[in-house]
Amino acid sequence: MPVEALSAEILRAEKQAEAVIGRAERAEAARDAERALAEALRSTIDELMAEQATMAEMYSRELAVAQHDAHAAKQAIAELRRAEAERKARGRWARLRAALRE
Repeated sequence: MPVEALSAEILRAEKQAEAVIGRAERAEAARDAERALAEALRSTIDELMAEQATMAEMYSRELAVAQHDAHAAKQAIAELRRAEAERKARGRWARLRAALRE
């Protein structure tokens, strides 16, 4: 093979090597960008899960307070109903006593 042909082949091989190296460098840069994006997404997911846990805990406490308040209200209603029934019963007894005295 003549020297010119060998030189041309060497130049062609060098250009191919440079092209392959360029593609490899671009692929590495793309991979690094994808890794950075994946890490950012993982971080966002972690933050959202922590926020979700905080909100669930807060709503759980609020639910417990609301349930306690509802139970207290039911007890108050029951007490008021008993007091009203007793008042009505005393009224009936007073009317009966008054009727018996006549």
